[in-house]
Amino acid sequence: MRGWTPRAKRSLWKQKSNGLKHRRKEQMARAVIIADDLTGANVTGALLRKNGYRFATFRHGVPVGPEVLADYDAVAVSTDSRGIGAGAAYDRVKRTAQAFVLPEGCFYQKRIDSTLRGNIGAETDGLLDALGGEAVALVCAAYPDVDKLVAGGYLLIEGNLLERTGVSRDPKCPVTLSSVQAILEKQTRYPVGTVGMDIVSRGAEAIRGEAEALIRQGVRIISFDAVAGEDITAIAQAGTALGCPFITVDPGPLTLACLNAEKKQRTRKRVLMAIGSVVPIVRQQAAAFEAFFKTELVQADVLALLDENRRDAEKQRIFRALDACAQHSDFVGFMTARAEEDVLDLRETAARFGCDVETLSERIGAAIAELAAAYLEAHSREIQALYTSGGDITLGVCEALESAGICVLDEIEPFTMYGELIGGPYSGLPIVTKGGLAGRVDTLRSAMSYLQIKLAEKE
Repeated sequence: MRGWTPRAKRSLWKQKSNGLKHRRKEQMARAVIIADDLTGANVTGALLRKNGYRFATFRHGVPVGPEVLADYDAVAVSTDSRGIGAGAAYDRVKRTAQAFVLPEGCFYQKRIDSTLRGNIGAETDGLLDALGGEAVALVCAAYPDVDKLVAGGYLLIEGNLLERTGVSRDPKCPVTLSSVQAILEKQTRYPVGTVGMDIVSRGAEAIRGEAEALIRQGVRIISFDAVAGEDITAIAQAGTALGCPFITVDPGPLTLACLNAEKKQRTRKRVLMAIGSVVPIVRQQAAAFEAFFKTELVQADVLALLDENRRDAEKQRIFRALDACAQHSDFVGFMTARAEEDVLDLRETAARFGCDVETLSERIGAAIAELAAAYLEAHSREIQALYTSGGDITLGVCEALESAGICVLDEIEPFTMYGELIGGPYSGLPIVTKGGLAGRVDTLRSAMSYLQIKLAEKE
């Protein structure tokens, strides 16, 4: 790309911190979350923060000006209204919403309790009335990560109907129904509709079509079934494509998915991962990471990378697989052994290539490092950080990127550190490195969540 070099890109890393305050004044929070209690606001905040969004919670009545909103991707205000009368809750939510003026492309969340306690209908009305016009409420009470699902319109908690759980005996806000639509209809002035799993399971386009049909019928509050994270992602994709103002009414996952849907239209902050360790714990860590972030690491054929006649074809195969992964994930990466059968017999392989084991290890490390460096150079606009596993790989990557070393900034866990490259065309590029044998099963997942937060802080 003419006029754009890795060195020029790295100079922008230096400019980022210098221009941070100025740029933040031009930005605005992309979501304002109105919760009925402080704990609920913080639960959503933790979810967003874990996914790399800058977030803050404010007490009810505390003035929050534009200069504060500019420092965060999302802010939450607790109205402390779960246990008060419906009329008072309506007024409190409406006044809170009217205190914010969000630009186009931003949205409000009415954060609700995951067991539907409180004045969810009245508070949804208050937020809709504050917005006025044609705004609609997208309701998704599901939280699959904690086994709270909505199927057939009913909220199920660990497989039990909501009304058959302890929430039915809550001393302040008992819930004696399981139908989300029925609960809403008892509390709201607006027509309510439901989009069931028969539609949700067909994806975003089907969901959008059904939602638009309900809106044409005058429905202002739409409840959605969802039994998995992919269902919520599809609902968010449909909602953000409706073409009319909307609010999310949920315990957190739908709001996160809507932020992510809008984020995909912006420059992605991708992490390039090069994993050379082949011990079992590394494979377990990779599997846990893939499951959590819903992505997949690419298997690199080490023998092909070492073979001059097959090397170029293998590089192109890996690059195509990484590019495909980049279409839906902020993480792109490859590893040398996804399964036990992928682990090379080093003595046998060394004999095949006419060298000793130490020389073979160096050649493997260099091949993996060169692969990472080549992909980084080709995607220098998008790649904002690196992850390496294994000392040989980390050393090889530093050499391939002409880096003198790593400025260590933090220890995420024992033997897992965060820092920045020193020197070379990628000086200042964030990097997380981990010892091959180090860590627990969830260490990689935790380290990448940590890295997302660090990248968000650099904005």
